[in-house]
Amino acid sequence: MKHYTKDSLDEKGRTFLSDRGLSISTALSMGVASENGEIAFPYTFNGQIVRVKYRNMDDKKRMRFDSLSPEVKDTFKMPFWNQRKGSKIDYLIITEGEFDSIALAQLGASNAVSLPNGAGSVVSTFRNHYDYLQCFDVIYIAFDMDEAGEKAAEEAKKLLPAKKFRRINFPAKDANEWIAQNPHLDIEDLEDLMRNASKVCIDEIVAFHDLPETFFK
Repeated sequence: MKHYTKDSLDEKGRTFLSDRGLSISTALSMGVASENGEIAFPYTFNGQIVRVKYRNMDDKKRMRFDSLSPEVKDTFKMPFWNQRKGSKIDYLIITEGEFDSIALAQLGASNAVSLPNGAGSVVSTFRNHYDYLQCFDVIYIAFDMDEAGEKAAEEAKKLLPAKKFRRINFPAKDANEWIAQNPHLDIEDLEDLMRNASKVCIDEIVAFHDLPETFFK
């Protein structure tokens, strides 16, 4: 694919996404395109496409980004995928990959974004877009349920206020695999995982309802 073209999801791309249990309409609404054996994910910032990621459909290790112009190369800060300006949703869900964000979006998640380069990009992306993360009351970390995902979740925990951090625990390797294995899932299933997401526990902080009655006297 030489040039990204919005809404150009060819037949191979549609079959590829469908085989993963992903909604074509949701993928299109998020700007996903495909051509010549590659899936394209447009990355936007302030409503403008700033870079495009291309992923080979036959070999997931063959992934590339389009090149940056010399004028912005030194100062460019890669955003989250599906990062939207002026979101009024009070929560954010962050996944490791774009397919996982599509999976959660098709279940009804209003604000699902992805790291640009998997678990290894959590620190740089969180630091580069600190102000964006402060816009949300709660941030759900929906990384893969493997060693790399757990390590990345611990890194995210260090970079977020304790009161905002939640860790979603999938009954599968990741969000995409979860919905692929369970095609009848809906928003209630996702909300159940969100309600049961792990929180940061601080022993020195006690809830008011757990204090002894004598404290209030």
